[in-house]
Amino acid sequence: MKDTLHINVFDNVTFSNSVDDDPSTKQVREERRWLGSVRLPWATLYKRMRIEGNFIVSMPGHFVSHAPTQDSSQSTLLNLYVTLDPPLVQPLEEAMPTPQLAPRLREVVEEWQANCARAKPPESRSFVAAGLSLDGQWTLLNRFIGPQKPPPGVDSISQMMRFVQLVPFLDDWGEE
Repeated sequence: MKDTLHINVFDNVTFSNSVDDDPSTKQVREERRWLGSVRLPWATLYKRMRIEGNFIVSMPGHFVSHAPTQDSSQSTLLNLYVTLDPPLVQPLEEAMPTPQLAPRLREVVEEWQANCARAKPPESRSFVAAGLSLDGQWTLLNRFIGPQKPPPGVDSISQMMRFVQLVPFLDDWGEE
């Protein structure tokens, strides 16, 4: 839930001119020009169900289509009132069940989870030891991790690094 709600701000510009030098006929053209954007934290909106206030518009350094009308040291603000209506259901904070394990292995898993919870800052990362298998049973996630042979044609370390860079991934939740 670390996603961001992006709101783009546009300006409508209307141009009108006569067609073929005939003053009785006019051609009207309307353009939408991007002025900037506002970013709102989705988690805040989701938990509060509404956000209101003045937000700074992130604007490009130079506009091709507009002349600057204010001092560049001042920020442009956008007054917003954003609500979730109807409200979304809040997720339940349930503890994940630990799979049936041998007593010593269970102790190690619980100790690992406790150490992760004490990490600074704990809310920036999510550490999970168990997950659902295909048959719907909770199992340790390390059962799904194993060595994998490189694809054909990837023989050197530099080729392997290039291959790994091509694999799509999700950013860590705490990093943006």
